Amino acid sequence: MRIACHFAVVALIGVGIGAGLSGCVEGSQSGAAADQPRLSPPRPAPLPPRSAPTAQPAPTAIVTGAEWADRAVSAGDWSYRLEPSGSAALFGAVGKSAEFIVRCDRASARVYLSRGGASAGGMTVRATSGLKTYMAAGDVKAAAGRAVAALSPNDAHLDAVIFSRGRFLVAANEAVDLIMPSWPEIARVVEDCRPANTALPQ
Repeated sequence: MRIACHFAVVALIGVGIGAGLSGCVEGSQSGAAADQPRLSPPRPAPLPPRSAPTAQPAPTAIVTGAEWADRAVSAGDWSYRLEPSGSAALFGAVGKSAEFIVRCDRASARVYLSRGGASAGGMTVRATSGLKTYMAAGDVKAAAGRAVAALSPNDAHLDAVIFSRGRFLVAANEAVDLIMPSWPEIARVVEDCRPANTALPQ
């Protein structure tokens, strides 16, 4: 009977020791896991720096519309002369070939606009009230080349030029723009070519 109790006590002691060891192992494992540092997720790579936008050159200003009125008047003066076929108003420097001519030819009942140094093509005449483009032909008789446009004496744009505010502009192929004062010589030539009972509008 004592022997059986002895073995029972030994068995209980063995069970207790095993349980204690098991608890130590589990405790040591959980403690070791607690001692290990936690790894944080990797940070995203930084974005490359943004480059500054490239400055674009400002567009070149083109003189259009009312801006032409701010440009300097071309060098030269107007002169008026009578001719066998009618009359003419000439613009240019004294002693040099006229750069621009307004000519009346009574026989053909036409007013001719002649631009020196220009070639055949469009000839634009701009006044403060608007503009108009005429087809100009080359003048084969002119040594330096001229472009000539034929107008009716009653063309309303002639009146726009006469009454333009101080100046008007003529642009023609292969020639620089001419900005000329709207002097009375032009009106005299236009009146010379119109019928006697046709006067300029007041």
